Amino acid sequence: MAGAFLPAYIGAAGPFTPTIEKFTGRCFDFTVEWLGFSDDKSTFDLQVVAEHKSSLICEDTLWFANTEMDHLQVFTKKGTYNYTFPVKSDDMATDLGFSGLKVF
Repeated sequence: MAGAFLPAYIGAAGPFTPTIEKFTGRCFDFTVEWLGFSDDKSTFDLQVVAEHKSSLICEDTLWFANTEMDHLQVFTKKGTYNYTFPVKSDDMATDLGFSGLKVF
């Protein structure tokens, strides 16, 4: 089956589009919100809300990525999750500022 291994693009959260409004995974309804850079732009914060679990034994995996980093996160419980990611270079800060963090 073509494309079976490619994740679906959900959206990007960043300074210009800080919130990816509710989208539904296999298990949860999600909202992703960009909380911003630290004062010195060495890190940035992201918040993910997972709610309305559809089954006791389901899980969802989200992939957060840009040109210089990626992070896979498995969600098995509903809740609010806060993440702080390092900004590894000025180029990464520029890319995040322009196009945000992609969510798949």
